[in-house]
This record gives sequence, structure tokens and C-alpha cells, in this order.
Amino acid sequence: MSTVTVVDHERIGKKGFPMHPEAYPDYALPTKEVPVEEHEGGGIPETELTPEQRRALMPPISKRQLRLTLVRNGISLSDLDAAILAMGDEAVIEWQDASEYRRLHPLLNQVAAHLSLTQEQVDVMWQQALSA
Repeated sequence: MSTVTVVDHERIGKKGFPMHPEAYPDYALPTKEVPVEEHEGGGIPETELTPEQRRALMPPISKRQLRLTLVRNGISLSDLDAAILAMGDEAVIEWQDASEYRRLHPLLNQVAAHLSLTQEQVDVMWQQALSA
């Protein structure tokens, strides 16, 4: 059985790892090895990865890509701002000052939940954002 390296989100915010790692661009995120089964042709087919593993492998997107994709999917910027404001000052700073967004960042998932978006809807929009 092979493994794939993914970000260990459970360790972020714990001793030795900052709560907001995107504020430290040179800081290495904690990682862990996740087992995946190989198939006959060699390598690891994406279809055998769990949704969480696929999300961990998604590249970050820019603020521009994120905002364009939300608007193109019918989510107004005023609704987005209201969702973030409702989470408090730290969330506002975190959101507004980020230069890029990571798929599994806890704040992104809180905003998605506040906007009534499922993880699957966010996955689809993330793929759209990569080409925006």
C-alpha cells in the first residue's frame, strides 16, 4: 500500500504550529502520510482518494479567483462580507489580508457553511476558480 502526503489540519493551532499558517509564508505546514491503495497500472488513481485527500491536494487560489467564482455562482459580495463580519474581527482580518486561500482552511469552510454551501459545491467552485 502506498501513501500520499497531505496537510495535517488537526495539528494546526497546536503547540509548535501557528493557528493561521498562511500569515507565515515561509512556514512549513504540518503534514502526515495517508495510506492509499495502488492499482494494477501503477501509481495512485485519483478516483481512489477520499474526498478529503483530494481536497488536501487542491492548489491554493487567489482572492481574485475566489471572488470571481463566487459572483459567477450567484453569491453576492455583500452576502460574503456579511458572513465574514458575523464571525468577528479575527475572521475579517484573516479573510481580507490573505493573499491566497487553501481549500481546507477552517475559515473557508466556516464561510461556506454560513453561505449554505456543501463541501461538494465548494469543490466544484474551487475547480472553476483555478481557471478564472
